[in-house]
This record gives sequence, C-alpha cells and structure tokens, in this order.
Amino acid sequence: MTAHHDFVGRAEERRRITRLLAHPDRRVVLLTGPAGIGKTRLAREAATAAPGTTVHWAQADPAGRDMPFGVFEKWADPALTDPLPRFAELLARFSRTNGCLLVVDDVHLADDFSLFLIHQLVTDTPARVILTLRSGEPIPRAVGEILRLDRVERIELGEFTLAEVTEFLTVRGRPPTDERAAGLWRRSGGNPLFLNALVDATDDAPYPDDLRTAVESMLRRHTYDGLGLLIDVLSEAESLPLATLTGLTGTPAVEAAETRGVITIAPGGAWITRLAHPLYGEVHRATLSAQTRRELRLRILDEANDDPHPHDDYGGALRLARLAAETPGATNRDVLLLNGAEGALSVLDMPLAAELSGHVAPASPHYVRARILYGYAQAAVGDEAGSERAFGGIESIEVVDPALRETIGLIRAGGNMWAGDDPEPLRRLAEDPSTSAETRDANLAFIAALHGHPRLSLRRQPADPPRPAQRTPVDGRGVNGLVAAAARIIATGEVGDHRALLAAIDAGFGQLETSVMATSQQTQLCTFMVLALNLSGDVSAAGAALERMAMRLSPFPGVSQHFLTGLRGITARTAGDVRAAGEFSAGALDGFAATGMPLFVRYPFHLTRADAAAQSGDLRVARRELSYLAKNPHRGHHRLDIRLALCRAWCLTGRRPTDDAIGAVLAAADAAHERGRHGLEVAAVQTALRLGATSLAARSAALLAAAPEMPRARTTGRHALALADDDPDALLALATDNEHAGDRMIAADAAAQAASSFMRHGRGYDAVDALALADRIATEIGLTSPALRAADRDVGLSERQRGIIHRARQGAPNRVIAEELSVSVRTVEGHLYRASRLLGGPVRAGTIPSLRPRHGE
Repeated sequence: MTAHHDFVGRAEERRRITRLLAHPDRRVVLLTGPAGIGKTRLAREAATAAPGTTVHWAQADPAGRDMPFGVFEKWADPALTDPLPRFAELLARFSRTNGCLLVVDDVHLADDFSLFLIHQLVTDTPARVILTLRSGEPIPRAVGEILRLDRVERIELGEFTLAEVTEFLTVRGRPPTDERAAGLWRRSGGNPLFLNALVDATDDAPYPDDLRTAVESMLRRHTYDGLGLLIDVLSEAESLPLATLTGLTGTPAVEAAETRGVITIAPGGAWITRLAHPLYGEVHRATLSAQTRRELRLRILDEANDDPHPHDDYGGALRLARLAAETPGATNRDVLLLNGAEGALSVLDMPLAAELSGHVAPASPHYVRARILYGYAQAAVGDEAGSERAFGGIESIEVVDPALRETIGLIRAGGNMWAGDDPEPLRRLAEDPSTSAETRDANLAFIAALHGHPRLSLRRQPADPPRPAQRTPVDGRGVNGLVAAAARIIATGEVGDHRALLAAIDAGFGQLETSVMATSQQTQLCTFMVLALNLSGDVSAAGAALERMAMRLSPFPGVSQHFLTGLRGITARTAGDVRAAGEFSAGALDGFAATGMPLFVRYPFHLTRADAAAQSGDLRVARRELSYLAKNPHRGHHRLDIRLALCRAWCLTGRRPTDDAIGAVLAAADAAHERGRHGLEVAAVQTALRLGATSLAARSAALLAAAPEMPRARTTGRHALALADDDPDALLALATDNEHAGDRMIAADAAAQAASSFMRHGRGYDAVDALALADRIATEIGLTSPALRAADRDVGLSERQRGIIHRARQGAPNRVIAEELSVSVRTVEGHLYRASRLLGGPVRAGTIPSLRPRHGE
C-alpha cells in the first residue's frame, strides 16, 4: 500500500477552499463525502497550501467519544486534569496564533467537549477551521450546531472523473491504456481509496469487489509483513499511547507501521497512536472473533496496568474504563471502572458515570464504592428511583466503616430531598445521635437555610465551612463541605450580612476547587450565589461572581450552558434589566426542557421568569409561571417563599388598586421580619416604596442599622426618606446614582416618582426632565411599573410633547428638534407654546444640561 501518493485531481475544490479561507465571513469549510473519497487528503493538501498559516491537525476517533477534549489530546497539558483549565489553555492556544487553521478529521466522531471548543473558536476567535464529515453518518447535535452557523461553507466531494483516474495511475507509475483506465474507473466507482487498493492488487490475492474488501486486502498485506498484532490491537482500541503500543508489539513493528503509513503518531501528551484511516479499524475489527477481541483487550489492559506512567487524568481513565467495561476478568478491572466513573463525574457525564460504576459486580470488594458512585450519579440528574435501586443493592451488605455508612446515608437522603421532594430522611440522618458532629452541623444548617430560618442555620454551622486540603472523592466529607458552604451563602444573604456573604461565596468557590463532586454540584451552588447577590443588590459583586462562574462552567456543553444562561438572567435582574432577565431565563428553561431537567433544577429560573414578566407588564406570562410553581411546590425551595409573594403582589398592580399590592408586600415584609430575614425584608420594603408607600422611613432606617453594608439596604434607606419628605431632588439624585452604579429598575422608578413630586411642588419643567430620564431607562430595560404610569398621569403631556420640551430644555434649536422628530418647525413651536401655558412659564427659561450621567461622575 502506498499511503502518501502524490496528490491529483480536486483542482477546483482546492481553489475554492483557498478562497473561502481568505474570506472574513467564511471561516469554516466542511468537506463531506463517502468513506475513502479523499476528504482527509484534500484537507491536508489545502491546509499545506494556505500561505502564512499555522496548521493544527486533529483526528477524531470512536475511542475518544467519551474522552473530554479527546480531539485535542495531543496539545493538552497532562498536568491539567481539570476540564476548566484545560479548556482555557486550549482556547488560548488556538486563539492567540496568528493565521491559525485547525483541521478536524472525521468531526462526527468527536466528543461533545471538543465540539463545544470548536464552536467557541468559530464564534469568538479569528481561528479558521476545516472539518471533514463522512456522509451517511448520523450527525451529532453539537456538530449540527456548528454547521448551522452562517460562516460555514459546505463542499461535497464526488468520485474521480475518468481523466482524474488516468492522472492518478500515471502519478503512481502505472501509465494506463484507455481501456485499463476505464475499467479501473468503473470498478472503483471513482473512489480514491478503492482505486489505490486496485492498483496495488497482486496476482496471489483475489481482486477486491468493493471498498471494504479493498481495505481488507490492503491490511492483509501488512499482516503478512509482521504487523498483524499491531493492526489487531489498534483495531480493537482505536487509539493508544505510544508507550502502550510499543510495549505490546515492539518498537520495530511500530516504526515499520509508521513508515508505511499504516498508523499515525500524534506528538504531545502520551503520543497517541491511531490507524491511519478510520475504515481500517472498522473493517478489520469485523474480521476478528469475539474471543480474539477479548484476548486483545486483556493484553491491552495488562500492558496499561504495567505502565510506569499510568493514566492519571480523566481522559486516560475513561479510555481504560471503556475497555475494562467490555472485558470481564481483566486485571484491576473494578479499579479501572471506578477511576473512569470518577473521571466521568468530573466532566458532568452522569450517565457514563452510572454505566461504568454499574459494571462492578456484587462480589467485588469495590462494590459498595461503586454503588455509592452509581447512586450519586442518578441522584444528581434527579432519578430518585435509580438512586434508590443503587443503595437498595447494598442494604444486605454489612458496611463496617462508619464514615462509609454515613456517606451512603447522606447521598441517599440528599437524593430523596431534591429528586423526591422529601427532606425528612436528611433531617433524620442529621439528628441521629450516631451521626458525626461534622455531618450533623453541616446538614442541620443546610436544612434550616432551605426552610427559611437563616439565624438558626448560622447558629448550627461552624465558623467556617470545612475546606479539604486536597481533592476529595465522593464521600461524606465532600458532601458536608458543599452543603455547609451552600447553607452559609443562603443564610448570610437572607440576614443581610453582606460582608459575610462575600466571604461565604469565596469559600464556596474554594469548595468547588477541592472536591471531585464539584462539577456535578457547582451549578446548584452557583445558583445559590447569584440568588443571594440578587437579594443584596450588589451589582458589581454579582457581575464579578457571574464571570467567575462562567469560567467554571464554560468548558461544559449542554446542561451547564443552560444553567449559565439562567444565571445570567438572575444577574441581569440584579442590575434591573428585566428584559434581559426574561430572555435569559426563558432560554434556560427551554434548554432544561430539551434536556429533561427535573423541577428542582428549574424552579429558581421559573421564578426569575415570572418576576421579569411581571416587571415588564407581561402579566399573562407571570401568572402562568406562578400558577405552575403553585401547582408544583418543592420543599427544597421553600426559602423562595417571600420572593414568590412579592412577585404575586406585583401582579396585583395590573388589575387592582396599588394599595392592595402594597398591603400584600408589607405582609411579606412582616413574615420575613419574624424570622430575622432582613435581606428579604429589605427587598419587600423596597418593592413597597416602588409602589408608592411613603411611611416606611423609620422601618428602612432600622433595616439599614441591621444590615449596614448591604447595598440594597442603603438604597432603600435613601428612597424611603426621599418619599417621606416628598423631596424630588433627592429622588432624582437616587435615580442618577443608581443608573450609573446600581439597579436601573430602581433608577427608573425613582426618576418617575421624582417627576410626580416635581409636579406637586409646581416645578413642571423639572418634572418633564425627570420623566424623560425615567422613560429612557425604562425603555432600555423593558420596565413597566405603577410609578411610571402615575408620572405619566401627573405630568399630563403626551410623549411627543415631553420629548420636544426635554430637547428644548437641553438647548436644542426648534429647527433641530423638528428635523429629529420629522415634523415642521411650526409644530414644534405650537407644542412649546401650549407647554408654557400648561406648565406656567417659557420652556427655555431654565435650560438644563442632559440628565444622562457621564462616565466617571
């Protein structure tokens, strides 16, 4: 077999690829066609011919489908075993290279993590990409998302023409007659790989009739030359580290295989070896008996176990675990399976973690640990029945280690609480006298926080959540650390201790860095963080935490991205952007629905969507979401009761007097006060102020004294005092301050209330200017509120009249105003005259600068 013949044909395709790669808006070229048609060779030729380009070549293979970033394995730093830094390192590598061209062969075989990274490179960096895709193969969803991008250009490769077959034979040193060229063309169907096999055919072997028998004949010749074991091994394993392959087959065989083009060796990391064409493995594997394949797997696993540099990262662990799962009786099989299951947990592949741990037999000394992993994986995706089956399988086994017994109880009770909406097993475990003090304190604190008792939660918990000195497995200590961190975040946010909240959030990120369960738990813990920061009103801290969370979640496709979308929605609501909050939360819920996420995952995002819809005036959506939550309560989210009450009260403003809504809000504030939930009480009082309550100055001052560092408490104190004094200037100052550095929703309502107050003080023109500020902010964020509606009524001018007056007050000449609004100068003059009669003085007498705050003020 001649693997690297001189390239022939495809001249038009090469020119087209060159043009596309030079086009700024066509950065992805997709080469498709049947097996053996020459996609790989064309991609290699086009990449080599691209001027001023740094080419990175990647090969996807079936063995890497479960290995995160398997396509990029040869570039990954072996020390970066965590997906987060590995993703960041790979993204930076391909982003910072000028003229970077990434070629991914057989992209349909790539793992989801690699596909997600390719998607990010295409959408967010200048990198250019060539992908090859075998036609007729199922297209994974993540590949489809890349192919739907506007910047993708598809090139379908067909068979060689008769002229190209003639050229091919001439280049191969077999100048053909017209009859021979035509015969080979018909027999091969113009398929280059098939044609290559026909040209190399000898008299002592049958002439191949189709592509598969052609590949068999090509490989058979190398088997005769001493490469049989090597081809057998790589057919079964698809890809192996060079050291493992050399140990199995010997250095001469590896060198000969590389020289003949039978294998490729990718440098970097473990120097991964693969058969040179995906068809080689597919075809040859079908010729091997089940017994032969099992013996090959046993030899591969034995060699890997003897490797002095074993796979200690999740990629190697998954590769070996997959082989072990198919090979009962392999040495250290159960250990390999458990290592692979933990590797799957570290990249949020819960089904794979359950599958691998499920292969450990009851007679194994590792069975209990396997059942714990299995039950944890099932509980993490909300499968209570699957989790119960896992733990039910070890009820008859005597577990001597008390820590192990406690771990089983913790994970089982946690699954009952979230997936089954039953917190009692967790409470019974935490209150059991035989339970360790660490578990008792952490989980009683967590239960108290979830049920709206933050002061009790803080009393239950030690001063600081325990932070392991090194990475911990799935065990009780890891569970305790994570739930203690979550309890502290929830409780400090609800009592309004802002400094302690920021410290708790930082400690929570520390827990995520030291637990193997971090990946599966980080989405829930991050949700607790953004909800607490939303309550505090610290827009800056919320944005910083979101970016920190985005960095943690960015490598993970699928569910994690839906979580990140939802977290962006809650953070947008913290900044008062109800339009963005609604769009992000709706997007997250759509994603969760598509991936079948249970209610306990979706619950906070339904509430965010309801709140955003209510604030934007879409009461139909708000009431629909609230009705859904009322029909589907979850005790794990009982702490959100006050937020639900505030959202329901806001919905009252669409059809009942505002006083009714204020009464409902103050009732919620009183309920929060009874339990020392000062953070929630502040949120309720602030809502009442936005609805027009004017007698809350003393209560707001008391809340500020209880939570002096809470940003929302400070804003609420200023707001309440300004309303009590009917001070329009103070309200306007509050509006401009909040637009620049805080909650734009508060800014819009405070400006609207300032407008109404200005009218009461006979300062009509100031009212117009304040209302212009309120309208602008409200339009930007999508807000509709009683304060805005009241200001419209109080000022008594149409929107166009207010716009003309505001422009005139800013010093714009009548002619300029007319041009901006596409009306006549006379129309402008008429509006200004009527305004002067209504507002009691000439419009331009008190010309003012723009109320839009300048950057840095």
